Amino acid sequence: MSEKSKFKFSCSSDCGKCCDDREPVPLILNDLEAWASKKIIKNMFPYIKIRKDENGLAELVLNMLGTTEESENKNSEDGSSSGDDAGEDLEKQFVADTVAKGKCPMLNKESKTCLIWDNRPTYCRAFPLGFDDGSFFIEMDDCPGIDSVEDMDKDLLKMMREDAKRVFDGKKQVGIVMPLLQALVLNSIQEANMKAMSKMSPEDLQKLQDVFEKMSKKE
Repeated sequence: MSEKSKFKFSCSSDCGKCCDDREPVPLILNDLEAWASKKIIKNMFPYIKIRKDENGLAELVLNMLGTTEESENKNSEDGSSSGDDAGEDLEKQFVADTVAKGKCPMLNKESKTCLIWDNRPTYCRAFPLGFDDGSFFIEMDDCPGIDSVEDMDKDLLKMMREDAKRVFDGKKQVGIVMPLLQALVLNSIQEANMKAMSKMSPEDLQKLQDVFEKMSKKE
């Protein structure tokens, strides 16, 4: 789609068609930074994955719900994963098979609305407008929002175009994102450990300290 094409779009935000049966959503560094600043990044951990795109390049994505929906929803309800999950290796935590197509974990089934609408990924802000190698295109031809208005809001069109370009450029930043992910995971692990230790009795804490001391002496 060229800059001169007449793209007319308006999202009702309660349709859910683009979120109900789709591929994983591309993420960029801006998305992680925004989630971290809003302190909702831990809620997103179970769904943030790294996969290979069609060109074999690493891509950061928000995974969709597949056969593990019930267990993933349980983790997202309290905004954290289990203690075992928190201690997993970074590669096992993020580099994994992704769902080919499924429901977005941020879609409310009943209302068909986005649970993080104000903090949705940049890709979702641009949708259904995409950008690739200098030109715009439509991600979903049968999106109900296309041609749903007589005149496209110019400010909205400008923001969508800018976001579409950000997604295209942001896909190249996975290498930069990895250290941030590692820092966020380590911080999450530390918080989980502190929370667990706060529930321990003084006797158990002393036993734990004795174990650490013995391990240090062996080293």
